[in-house]
Amino acid sequence: KKKAAANGAVMRTSVVGLMKDNVANDAENICKLTHYDPRCVGSCVIVSSIIHALVFEDRILDYEDVIGMAKQYDERIVPFVDLAYQEGLDSLCLDDEKSMGYTLRTLGAALWAYWHATSYKEGILKIVLSGGDADTNAAVAGAILGANFGINQIPEEWKNGLLYASMLHDKVQNFYAMYR
Repeated sequence: KKKAAANGAVMRTSVVGLMKDNVANDAENICKLTHYDPRCVGSCVIVSSIIHALVFEDRILDYEDVIGMAKQYDERIVPFVDLAYQEGLDSLCLDDEKSMGYTLRTLGAALWAYWHATSYKEGILKIVLSGGDADTNAAVAGAILGANFGINQIPEEWKNGLLYASMLHDKVQNFYAMYR
């Protein structure tokens, strides 16, 4: 049951939040190319919408905003939003072997970081050290934390020596130029 709602799309669609318009619709469509389950679609829309609100509106989506989006897609998203908002990271059981790679665990980790991390570094480290599908969980949380705290809050030692850094920088600049 949980396998039908894998986390690949939520990792892939974070960038949709950087588009100026049609974020929810585009996140839905891109998600559905590979992950049609409504839990996946809701996860993608929530993450992309959070990033969009941070970048373009300088606004934090609150608990009610996220719950409202979750309910539009699948009621099964709600308990993970609740855990992320009200409980500690451990409550999400990210290292549960039976449900690693589940989109709602990844969404929960990202939401926990969004609402509770005090810095980019703290949020990423806590998620990675929680185990499970740590690379995907940290990628999604990192996208939100980056939008929230900005590139200057990513530790220099994490940026130095990044493979293909200049190519990635150029791609970001080209993407950014489309919206000026």
